[in-house]
Amino acid sequence: MKHRKSVERARRFCSALATETRDRPNWWVAIQTVADRLGMPGDDAIDLADDCAREGLVMHDQSQHTAEDRRAALRPHSVTLKEAGRALAKGK
Repeated sequence: MKHRKSVERARRFCSALATETRDRPNWWVAIQTVADRLGMPGDDAIDLADDCAREGLVMHDQSQHTAEDRRAALRPHSVTLKEAGRALAKGK
């Protein structure tokens, strides 16, 4: 996520996720819940969650169990913030 727009989208996603989890560590939330908070389609939020997982900002239910080449077939449905995502959400 080197582009400014990508970083801003990731920050918004992490911020919305932090709000949904009430900033509790290891608290899982449905990606659709984050999508609804952001006013975006669920598929876009899933793609964004996957991008954030690749950057080490979040972990979704497929990021730790599914090989990279199979992720497109097994779409994630829940997500939790990692420490780097929490810091990004707080603007650090």
